[in-house]
Amino acid sequence: MLEVTQSPDGLDLLVSPLLAERGVPHAFTTRGPRDIADFTTLSPLVLGDIRALFRLPRAPLIGLHQVHGADVHDLERTPRDAAVRADALVSSTPGMIATIRTADCVPILLSDAHGGHVAAVHAGWKGLLAGVLPAAIAALRGRAGGSELVAAVGPCIRAAAFEVGADVASRFRTAGLAEAVVPRADGVHVDLPAAVRAQLTAAGITDERVDVTAACTYRDAASFFSHRRDVTHGNAERTGRMAALIAPHSR
Repeated sequence: MLEVTQSPDGLDLLVSPLLAERGVPHAFTTRGPRDIADFTTLSPLVLGDIRALFRLPRAPLIGLHQVHGADVHDLERTPRDAAVRADALVSSTPGMIATIRTADCVPILLSDAHGGHVAAVHAGWKGLLAGVLPAAIAALRGRAGGSELVAAVGPCIRAAAFEVGADVASRFRTAGLAEAVVPRADGVHVDLPAAVRAQLTAAGITDERVDVTAACTYRDAASFFSHRRDVTHGNAERTGRMAALIAPHSR
């Protein structure tokens, strides 16, 4: 399970024991006492907290222009440009922080067994159906060889709050993710974490190598942003973003 810790300046963060055991600097942010209101960047104060936690005071932060697809950005083989359109980033450069942003979609952090190769994945329902997670795993394994991978699955919207139309439910079934479709009295819902776990298992990443959280971005309003919650209340234009960050270890 993910655990709660605090940055040096008091920002609540979620961290993975599995990644920590491998010396991998990483964190999932909460909305914290200082909201992250910008769609594309972290506030300077929050970024300072993250760098202090990682003990990487000059670490560059590398992000993406997320498009709900399946493209993986290779940090070492393509320009370090935040305008790159992709939904996953792989890196083997110590001290360089890969980041994705979410406000209901599933943030997933991956590492090889030794912590020298990492990936950050943004997986909304469209990205999961497109195959962004298997693509990121394949890209990471291409760097790590036969090394076993570990994963941390961060806070996202849970099934109880994620009602979908019949067409979306059908697409999950067609994609072999029927276990993620949850019929309820109020309609059909999709369990995004269940879909992620199914894809991790299919890729050979078993439960003992996966850290998860029971947090729900929609339900837990004091801790997380939620695009769907804000749409429901007419505030979608003001939805902030959490961040999931990871860097290869520097040993």
